[in-house]
Amino acid sequence: MRLAGELQAEAVFFNHNDDLAALARDAALRKRGIAVHHTKDAVVFEREEVLTSGCTPFSVFTPYKKCLAEKLTPHDLQAYPVEAYADRLAARSTAIPDLRDMGFVPINLRELKVMSGMSDGARLFDDFLDRIDRYRDARDFPAVKRPSYLPVHLRFGTVSIRQLAAAVWQQGSLGRLRCPALIPHLQPDDARPPGAFIRR
Repeated sequence: MRLAGELQAEAVFFNHNDDLAALARDAALRKRGIAVHHTKDAVVFEREEVLTSGCTPFSVFTPYKKCLAEKLTPHDLQAYPVEAYADRLAARSTAIPDLRDMGFVPINLRELKVMSGMSDGARLFDDFLDRIDRYRDARDFPAVKRPSYLPVHLRFGTVSIRQLAAAVWQQGSLGRLRCPALIPHLQPDDARPPGAFIRR
């Protein structure tokens, strides 16, 4: 918001974000006469792209999963060639604020065994692919290492949802409906039936 004002932007372009704070920001931009253009990126399908035959959201997981798997094509899993547009970004006008200035406090993530960033995301990604076919058998046992540990990475883009979906597709897990671990990540949270999808 502040950056748009500094650059005297007539429009802003970004990926969908349905968080309440983001929606309030978008409304404030429009109120100031700044056009808002957002596109799909953090999910494979938008909420209106996977519906029942009656054009309503699914309320049962299994039919939803089947419809999703039938709809998915290799085209949906292609990466976007964003590098070609990097030079169109506006130059940064202000310094990136220190994390402390934003209200964060220093913490040792390694000590807490929190894996962060793209390199750690890649390690978690590779580790999960090695055991993805065993996910369903032991996912409800907390002492067993079965979850993907990827939701935060998928949310913030340190792991690509298309890369993950493509890898599962190549393994055949998604096509045979054997991978409930991936399905919840293909659409945003508020596009799914309440209580039917749990991120693991």
